[in-house]
Amino acid sequence: MTRRKKRILGNDRALMFLCRDARRRWMQYGENRKEAKAQERCNDCLQAPSTEYDHVVPLGPRPRITHSFGDWLESLFYSKCQGLCKKCHDKKTKNERRIRNEKS
Repeated sequence: MTRRKKRILGNDRALMFLCRDARRRWMQYGENRKEAKAQERCNDCLQAPSTEYDHVVPLGPRPRITHSFGDWLESLFYSKCQGLCKKCHDKKTKNERRIRNEKS
């Protein structure tokens, strides 16, 4: 059975592009990344070099309605970040998604 991709249209499509552009700008100019960038080692395992940025408080999925976009954008730019290696970042993200799916 082949799965067809859901087409994203209208306001949801525009919001998707806004979120993508906001993440790009955060990677270029995000002030909260300076502390994470200064770390040389992973904040979790303390051995591997930190190669990825992680929000300490998870952002969650991108907003689906325009009313929640402002809160998401504020947490993207102003919440605290840490440096993690790819392995630790993947493990943390997987655990956060599992917890979020159990709540809903």
